Amino acid sequence: MKYLSYTNSVLIFFLILLFITLCSVFLFVPNTFTKDDQNTEIAKIELKNFSMYQISGSFVEMKIEGQRALEFNDYEVIYEFLVSRYRAEDTKKNFEYISGAQVVKKGNNFDFPSGAIYTKSDGENFWSEAGSYNYAARVFKGRGGFSLNSLFGEFRGKDIVYDQKNRNIQARDIDSKIYLESEKRDFGQNDREKYREKK
Repeated sequence: MKYLSYTNSVLIFFLILLFITLCSVFLFVPNTFTKDDQNTEIAKIELKNFSMYQISGSFVEMKIEGQRALEFNDYEVIYEFLVSRYRAEDTKKNFEYISGAQVVKKGNNFDFPSGAIYTKSDGENFWSEAGSYNYAARVFKGRGGFSLNSLFGEFRGKDIVYDQKNRNIQARDIDSKIYLESEKRDFGQNDREKYREKK
């Protein structure tokens, strides 16, 4: 009788120990199938300190430089980037730059969540707090504040829409300083000299 009682006590002890172990496994082991983990994508390609070229016909149409790039299935992310676009008619004199801290490229659309600086060879340039650029349509749609400098003046406001192909600019809450004819000539001349010095 004493032996059976002892066996039952040992059996109960091990059953309780097994139950505590199973509860500990379910309570303390992290769940590897959480929602965040399921949505985490792994990049197919990662580049560091790179330069990429897009060639059209016999000239370089676009050059992209950056510190880091990640390519996923349907989009790319580039950090600390500079995009240079050249026009076919005169690649040495006609160009435009877009630079910033981060760009997300999906098809022909470039999204700039941390802002972008856009510069043209004729001296026109602007900064936008955030925005997106459609490469095919050549339209930049800003989000938030912006500042624009051109041969005609200085402009500040919100939500700039810069349509380069149609030479059209729209924005909200605009505050501007428009140059007179003499100031416009001086500004353009000084700006052209700066670009010549860079070459």
